[in-house]
Amino acid sequence: MPNWMSFSEHFLAGFALAATVAKDRGAVQARAGLADAVADPMTATAREWSENSKSARRARVTWQKELVAHLDKHKRYPKERQQKSAEIQVRFTLDRMGHVLATEIEKGSGDAAFDEAALAMVRRSDPVPMPPPVIADEGLTFTLPVIFRVKTKS
Repeated sequence: MPNWMSFSEHFLAGFALAATVAKDRGAVQARAGLADAVADPMTATAREWSENSKSARRARVTWQKELVAHLDKHKRYPKERQQKSAEIQVRFTLDRMGHVLATEIEKGSGDAAFDEAALAMVRRSDPVPMPPPVIADEGLTFTLPVIFRVKTKS
């Protein structure tokens, strides 16, 4: 047997070989079927993991969209800066229920009014949509770009 096989693969290969030597035809078929089912690289566990992984990605993407939409509803352009644009990186921490625990500026705009408006947006958004468990298990500190743009009338 090649030495790259795992212990369980060695065991199953031996099990399948023993099944072909057995005299009882029904036993041979049953053992061979068992060996095929267990040796299949896409076992039920692997399929479940793959499906869970896809499900986790969908949950993450859906929640991120909900979070951004929720935060955007609470964004307020600073009144004293109506003709300027800015981009700020805000870091914030949530608890598992979606409550904002901390906010800070990761990268400021150079304009205190915009920086404060970005922090205030996150604070006003409390609580945000509750993160799914898959996200909560990965950590609940996020960095998000907040972009303020001058709206032009068309």
